[in-house]
Amino acid sequence: MSSLRKHIVSIISFVSLTMETSLNAQIQNEFEERDPIVVAIMSDSVAQGVWADSELGAPGINFYFELIRTDLVSKMLEAFTGFKTSDLSDADRYSRMMDRHFAYSTRRSYSALLGNQEYSLPKRISALTGRGVELVDTSFFAGCFHLSPLNLKRLASYMKKHPEQKDPDLVVVSFSGMDFIFNSPIGDFEADVRALFSNIVLKYPSTNIVVTPLADVVSLMSSSLAKVTIPGHLLFPTLTCADYYKRIGIGSLVGIRPGVSEDHLLELREKIDVMNAIIARELGGMAARLNPYQDYRGRALGVAKIEPPIGPWSDYLSPDCFHPNINGQKAFGDLIWGRVREIFAAH
Repeated sequence: MSSLRKHIVSIISFVSLTMETSLNAQIQNEFEERDPIVVAIMSDSVAQGVWADSELGAPGINFYFELIRTDLVSKMLEAFTGFKTSDLSDADRYSRMMDRHFAYSTRRSYSALLGNQEYSLPKRISALTGRGVELVDTSFFAGCFHLSPLNLKRLASYMKKHPEQKDPDLVVVSFSGMDFIFNSPIGDFEADVRALFSNIVLKYPSTNIVVTPLADVVSLMSSSLAKVTIPGHLLFPTLTCADYYKRIGIGSLVGIRPGVSEDHLLELREKIDVMNAIIARELGGMAARLNPYQDYRGRALGVAKIEPPIGPWSDYLSPDCFHPNINGQKAFGDLIWGRVREIFAAH
């Protein structure tokens, strides 16, 4: 073979190899663009849509039946295990028992974070990006920063089963207020917040993070105490929100009950403000790449204050006077979408 012919063959081989490499890269890019967006949800029973299809003051017949079941299960648990649904002194046990025995109250399809409604996060992300969404649901009853190692464990389990997924595209951290309800000391809360965010960043340095503040449960509860949530019906007595809070222990550790003084409520609001300032400070540290976030490459955004868009809290609550009804889930979905949209619009 002449040197000219060898040169021509070499050029053809190089061009063929280049075209093949380019085609493979194009196919890979198209494949990646079609891959579902992986969204991990670290949250609590609000994300699970507990009793979202009922309203405070107008619970509906299904809620009455489930209330009978709740009373029966509660009595059996106390008789056979000693667990009282009104005892929040052990956060870990309370969470495990509630998650294990009262899951029938969940309504995930109505959830702002996990549901399939037009206001739900998966629907909105898919509509904006044109891609499917794969949810990694790590939420559980009474989820909070203090118990977040379980969220991390569940996310790690998913990632281990999907080694091709480098980092989740988005992690949503949304704990409504159980750290406050469990009366966590400020020092412990600060350590729990730092531990969760530093672990996320260490394990998934490229993931984007959207974080909601704790809700103002002081205003939510104190403004609802006298509201009639379950009108008397057949064998059921009339129940106010104060009655229901007592049944499930919500407010017992922080002293929100009928007759609570304005001075005490002011102290509680100040504590929530401090807790939210701690969350905001960690987000600022991530944005500035301060220690321990110096290797973080994603975006971390905080959501605005969680409060009713219009009217009283009671308009947005389920009959347990704590979890959001459908209107509440929609309002929450609108609020969090404002931040999540920033993440995906940037791409």
